Amino acid sequence: MFAKERQDKICHLLEQKSSVTVTELMELFNVSTETIRRDLYSLEQSNCLKRVHGGAISLTSSYRVEQLEKRMTEQWEEKYTLSRTAARMIRDGDIIAMDAGSTAVAFAQVLKENFRQLTVLTNSLDAFQILSESLHPILCGGEFLKSENAFYGDVTCQMLEQYHVSKSFVFPSAISLKYGFMSCTPELIPIQKKLRSIGEQVMILADSTKFESTSFAKMWDITEQEILITDSGLSAEIGQKYHKRGLTVITEG
Repeated sequence: MFAKERQDKICHLLEQKSSVTVTELMELFNVSTETIRRDLYSLEQSNCLKRVHGGAISLTSSYRVEQLEKRMTEQWEEKYTLSRTAARMIRDGDIIAMDAGSTAVAFAQVLKENFRQLTVLTNSLDAFQILSESLHPILCGGEFLKSENAFYGDVTCQMLEQYHVSKSFVFPSAISLKYGFMSCTPELIPIQKKLRSIGEQVMILADSTKFESTSFAKMWDITEQEILITDSGLSAEIGQKYHKRGLTVITEG
């Protein structure tokens, strides 16, 4: 197969699924890693895709499998409810850190409604704007990822490294016992890892639809370090599987 034909097929594949990995393309076309990387580089130069660690994502999807605006409305009630559950772990005067994404909007809204004295580190511009109305947010800037309204990169990580917080709140795109915590936004994974490292406790907020699902890129493996906070839609069977792995699972109520 000629390079042009292979690259056309890669573009067609991205139209269907929005993201691809180097490994799956190697297997699909029976070629080497170097060949696929050259193809992806060529396609990126032609503005056909965006290369990310381990693969590529579609430009037509605004670099994401789902648009942030759409995700903000999906499962909103569940995200708001689990955010209220998570807020019970916080006390006025705490210093916490939080992730970006659609759940960040619901979580920030709950924090604004329930606290008067709270310092919140975040890379989410949406969360910062909500929290700045009544609380004390600290925006960790850097390179700006427009599709997520969030900052990322070395500067953001360096800012986070200066702090130690009582609790970090992370919002994965998917959770799987086999594949771990996953994200549809590879650029934000170093930030999420940094949030994990600076928090005395790590709280994972995820509505029940995200359990035993997968996304584009792996954040880290399931460990006993995390506390999972979700809604009542999580089945008892799935919840028990996570309990058996040593994780604390907290649901609304």
